[in-house]
Amino acid sequence: MRDGTRHRAEGRFLALRPPAALTFEMTPVDAAGVPLFTSVNEVRLAPRRDGTRLTMAIRVRDARPEAAPALAGMAPGWEQTLAKLADVLGGGA
Repeated sequence: MRDGTRHRAEGRFLALRPPAALTFEMTPVDAAGVPLFTSVNEVRLAPRRDGTRLTMAIRVRDARPEAAPALAGMAPGWEQTLAKLADVLGGGA
């Protein structure tokens, strides 16, 4: 559900392997700019007859107790983001 809350994160690409994969690190920060946790996100793309298969694996480290709400929202947030991407690309469900 969208509530208008803005979230800030810092990040960097760790590996780019066009057109098959990318790995990036993302560190959400609190209002004071203090890191809540760091995640390493591995994305793999594979051609399929009907489009492209996207597989994503996320490893979280250095999570502070205050990160619990952000961690709980990670899966729904990625689901929403990827659904929006599918819609933009014309392959929405």
